[in-house]
Amino acid sequence: MATMYSIVVADESPELPATLAAIEQDIQRLGREWYAWNKDGELARLNNALAAGQPFEASTELADVLQRSGTAHRSSDGAFDPAVGPMVEQWGFNDAERAAQSPDAAKLRAWQASHATFADLRIDGRTVTSVRRDIKIDLGAIGKGYAVDRAVAELRRNGIRNALVNAGGNLRAIGRHPQHPWRIAVRNPRAAGAVATIELQPDESVSTSGDYERAGTVNGKRAHHLLDPRTGEPALHTMAVTVFAPDATLADAASTALFVAGPARWLQMAKALRIPGAIRFDADGHVQATRSLKSRLHVSERTLAVEWVDL
Repeated sequence: MATMYSIVVADESPELPATLAAIEQDIQRLGREWYAWNKDGELARLNNALAAGQPFEASTELADVLQRSGTAHRSSDGAFDPAVGPMVEQWGFNDAERAAQSPDAAKLRAWQASHATFADLRIDGRTVTSVRRDIKIDLGAIGKGYAVDRAVAELRRNGIRNALVNAGGNLRAIGRHPQHPWRIAVRNPRAAGAVATIELQPDESVSTSGDYERAGTVNGKRAHHLLDPRTGEPALHTMAVTVFAPDATLADAASTALFVAGPARWLQMAKALRIPGAIRFDADGHVQATRSLKSRLHVSERTLAVEWVDL
């Protein structure tokens, strides 16, 4: 899934090597099957079927993540929209090895005038159809979190009760570190290093969406992979958003939705998605954090001023 996974386990178990091997195999499988531009993958086959106006019988896992995507899409009023796949491709963000590129101007205008959304998808059990043939699903904003939740479930099935699973900024903690609660760093979006640390609760997920992961300059302007699905263009009002949630699937989708929502709507979006806590870095470096995090967010830079807000 174009990111590094790590699993830190604080328990001893003779089953651990086999458990970790099974998790790695599952993550690699989902990475292949759910990459929208892998012609042999399940998601690519789904997109091809929809483009042909045909129904598609999805696997149990794909049907599940699509259902979760639909819930997040509706709750976020469209700020989270996996149907943004055509614009991801236009900007060149479907290829991790390629720099950002200028989208075709006519195609961008056409998108802004009318485009398919996730609401055009119909999911009946495992059967997926669409009322529009121009839809293309990209699970890049939810798939990593879903894989993290599957890894946690596998750890628990094999008796692991204390672990931290991380997929490139999509984390889920279970239990605690032997000496203290699990701790993670909050990255500085514009420089190396962290600006804060936060202690995690025993079963808590965290996801960060930042404009620094896939970024470049296109036509003299900053371009990054976090696209506003309404405009088909990068959302430039935000540098980073970190959200806290009960599971990693929700956290992954919600960090994207809050990033896209921007300064006027991010708190409203957090409420709609039932996110208990979040941190937002504005484009000018202004930092806001929900008051629910105040007792466990430890700022490491004196110059970082945090505005505490109520959710």
